[in-house]
Amino acid sequence: MQIVEHRSLFFCNLISYKTHLEREKLPEFAEHVKRNISRLGVEASDNMLFTVKSGEFRNIEVLIPISEELKSCNEYSFKPVFRLINAVCIRHEGTFGSIEETLGTLFDYINSRAYEPITAPYYSIVRLGTECIIDIYVGTNYNIL
Repeated sequence: MQIVEHRSLFFCNLISYKTHLEREKLPEFAEHVKRNISRLGVEASDNMLFTVKSGEFRNIEVLIPISEELKSCNEYSFKPVFRLINAVCIRHEGTFGSIEETLGTLFDYINSRAYEPITAPYYSIVRLGTECIIDIYVGTNYNIL
């Protein structure tokens, strides 16, 4: 697995949706969002992202880059900008259930370089299915003191 340092993610116009979801249901949920985002009158403009706010896959924030601005409501909020800089990235290729192994490899790399993680992992869904492709980004502190 190749690990790439000093990566950035930058998106404008995102829908943020926070939910409690079991890990194994995330691919099904992502497919549901992709099929139904047009009901809001917008189209997805890039890969969907998600992050886990606790140690389990239950408190999940899903970020969907969209084609235009949208007003926030009770179900979701609108974020005009998302920026992640100085991230270390690894690509997961395999089943969704084996993503923790890839994440462990990424954190082993970060620890071996004495980098300081400053964000939770952000997962960028490239492809879902029996063989997933998901890029995992962890923001690291770029200050060396």
